[in-house]
Amino acid sequence: MIQWAPYAFVRLFLALAAGVLTYLYFGAAWPDFRGPLVGLTLLFVALQTWANRQPAPGPTEAAGWLALFTLFVAGLTLTQQATENRRPDHLSQLKGTIEFYRAVVDDYTVVRPATYATTVRVSAVRIRGQWQAALGGIRVSVPRDSGVAAPATATYG
Repeated sequence: MIQWAPYAFVRLFLALAAGVLTYLYFGAAWPDFRGPLVGLTLLFVALQTWANRQPAPGPTEAAGWLALFTLFVAGLTLTQQATENRRPDHLSQLKGTIEFYRAVVDDYTVVRPATYATTVRVSAVRIRGQWQAALGGIRVSVPRDSGVAAPATATYG
């Protein structure tokens, strides 16, 4: 049996990493976890404060499990907040039909027999005649006609 006391960092890291991996594999459609994370953090602080004020050792095992679960939910929440397509200005969240995109090439251009293929990073879209900020990436293919140059990344000098 592993004695975890000398390896506190490993135990805490594993709980956080489990939260990150759980969200990446299963949590794309889950609701926002910021509220539950705040609640769990406050509950842990209250339980730990209460346990420290007891004359005999308090429920340290319960506080430890609660700390691990709180870190698990923190991993879920951090990954959820870092996921681009959950932002309200992401292309998948916009309402209405997109008429035009404003974007910059941000990947290498692949030359194919009939097309140039690359990825562009969107900065704005036009919906119902109004431009608005947006973000997201789009994979595009441009026909290789005689007068069309290959898409190139922006260079700033």
